[in-house]
Amino acid sequence: MIHGQDPLGQKELAIMYLVGWTTLLIAGPGKYSLDGALGK
Repeated sequence: MIHGQDPLGQKELAIMYLVGWTTLLIAGPGKYSLDGALGK
């Protein structure tokens, strides 16, 4: 937890990237997506 005590303003960009990446992981095609899990 190197930056665990940083204020939210400094963490905001990392959180935005995490949300976007997670959305693409779940919604996109691939082995770990919801589409792939529901299609089986």
